[in-house]
Amino acid sequence: MLERLAFEMEFNKTEKWLISGNSDQSEVLEMRNALLLNINRKIQQLDDESKKLLNQYNDLHNELLPLVDDIEQVGIDFDIDKLRRTGELLIDRSKNESNRYRIEKSLKSLANSLEGNKLKTKLNLIGGVTHRITTASYNIQGLPNEIKACIIPSQFKRVYMIDFSAFEPSVAAYMSDDKTLIAYLKSDDGLYERLLKDLNLSSDYRNAVKVCFIGSFLFGGNYHNFKLSEEVPEVEWHNLIKKFSNYMLLSNQVITSKKLIMPYGIENDVSYLNDKKVMVQYVQNVASYVFKHVLKEVYIKQCMNESFRIMLPIHDAIMIECDTEEVAQSVANLMVQTANGLFEDSFAKATIEEMGGTDNE
Repeated sequence: MLERLAFEMEFNKTEKWLISGNSDQSEVLEMRNALLLNINRKIQQLDDESKKLLNQYNDLHNELLPLVDDIEQVGIDFDIDKLRRTGELLIDRSKNESNRYRIEKSLKSLANSLEGNKLKTKLNLIGGVTHRITTASYNIQGLPNEIKACIIPSQFKRVYMIDFSAFEPSVAAYMSDDKTLIAYLKSDDGLYERLLKDLNLSSDYRNAVKVCFIGSFLFGGNYHNFKLSEEVPEVEWHNLIKKFSNYMLLSNQVITSKKLIMPYGIENDVSYLNDKKVMVQYVQNVASYVFKHVLKEVYIKQCMNESFRIMLPIHDAIMIECDTEEVAQSVANLMVQTANGLFEDSFAKATIEEMGGTDNE
């Protein structure tokens, strides 16, 4: 795990395959051992502080392994009868054939993923080069709320999704110390509402603004590929985002150097990467670092007071089961407190969504 955390971002396709350990052929094992030897040599060349940070991050992953085991063993249960009735109702209420097809396809995919009434999942703590936690199960976060309400907790009465608000922009603000972006994140309205106000747009365009801010501004995508470009002239958009000058400076420096300085003591050389992919990988990797620290603290709290259970980490959200909204709020508060501790500021925010349970008919 240590080797992947340190230098997987620099691996080519062959090295990624070798490090995965999917073959026991002697020639492959010899190549794998040579790769590991080279990586460990590079790790040993790090200064003491960098080694310490890398080892701490590696230890964090090991501390999360019991949580992974629990999640995989328990799975996620659905009320099958309620799921069937709800699915039929959603199909009957579909607005058009296209909408009906999407609902039917989603429900069929979910049904094919179930074993009886249980959704089994396989967690990967290091999901590719961004190190995000990934699952091999169905995408629960993308389900309609009516379907989420069919989830049955294993120990408690209610199911909640606790999700960070504007998480990637928050991580970008932390990385660049962009005071203007931090001010927008701290505003009572929230980041995207402030942007809507600046652009004189109604709340109907909130998702378009969100997608464009992340995809075009943070990650460097072509503005004209986003729906917002149909409503907002490119000049007006650029006049808005140039306020966030510190992040733009960081982005330009990183894209030019192709050197990613990670908070866990590693500097990765990504000179092979296309310019458009550099900040995507950088921000998402640091976001993974922050989220895993948050998940660890929530897991410690679970082990200490046993008033809730983590059902599944999803992207930058944590699905839990508990008996009351007050408990869910306490978990949300801990998530925000942990993130703000890493940010050394107070701009992290989280939302709570009740999803399912045994007493929410």
